[in-house]
Amino acid sequence: MLILGMGSFAKSGEFYRRNANRLMRWRVGLQALSVVLFFAYLFSIGIKW
Repeated sequence: MLILGMGSFAKSGEFYRRNANRLMRWRVGLQALSVVLFFAYLFSIGIKW
């Protein structure tokens, strides 16, 4: 997703104009998912805060 967003931003053509907001929402959502999965992993291996 990051590579697709960077590529479309670099070209800044019609595809970017039509899909810029959608790509940004996907990137933010996937980043949030990765943070949740990271903390779930830490919790599963028993790291205590």
